[in-house]
Amino acid sequence: MAATLAKVPTRVLKSAIIASFRRNSFARNYNKIALPFFCSIFRGETATARFSAEHVARWTDQGFSKMTTRQQSNYAVPANAALEEPKHEKGEETLPLNDDMVAVVPRADINGKCVIANANIKAGTHLFTLYGDKHAQRTLYTIQVGPDTHVHPEGKLIFVNHSCSPNTKFQYSSSWDLHAVRDIAIGEELTFDYTTTEWQMAQPFECGCGSTKCVHKVQGFYFLTPEQRVDREDLISPIIREQFQEEKEKEE
Repeated sequence: MAATLAKVPTRVLKSAIIASFRRNSFARNYNKIALPFFCSIFRGETATARFSAEHVARWTDQGFSKMTTRQQSNYAVPANAALEEPKHEKGEETLPLNDDMVAVVPRADINGKCVIANANIKAGTHLFTLYGDKHAQRTLYTIQVGPDTHVHPEGKLIFVNHSCSPNTKFQYSSSWDLHAVRDIAIGEELTFDYTTTEWQMAQPFECGCGSTKCVHKVQGFYFLTPEQRVDREDLISPIIREQFQEEKEKEE
């Protein structure tokens, strides 16, 4: 278990440990200050630690064994597909997932919530990593990751709203990571383009983003005009690219 966790990016370990804090009364006795300590244990970065990686792994196994098979599959790391740390270009910064640089606040015009910046965020900053329960059916809140696989996002990511000219986008590798595409000012709402991750929306809606590139009705990539598709071709997820290619092959 410890050897497997050593391959997992620090930000993912932090997210998992935070989730355990919410569900486990024993874990809630610890402060979030301990997160870097736990993550360093799995990587062997702590020379003198009070608890060995085996002890921490045993605690993790106890909670893991109580999950359903479906829940376990959401956190399992295949042996031939170990997660890798994301590579950032020089000058980019990484924003820890438990940082208070973003906040969820009410948004009256949509009778819902949104995510805003609590500090100036530089272009290239890592904001969120997609994780959560997997579903065979799409819903209002899920993000499509496979032909018949949709993830219900956990954490603040679920409150990030759509814009046809967004200030964030996903980068796709062994994990799906949301990054800032430009500098984001304090108080500005974080947004991404839903049509880059959804082939067909479960619940289409009218868009009021006000962008000159607004599609007006957000239904999914499938419903975009040829021009709108071209504009998003460099931003679409691997599964949308795959479905787009299949559609083109059928037309030929």
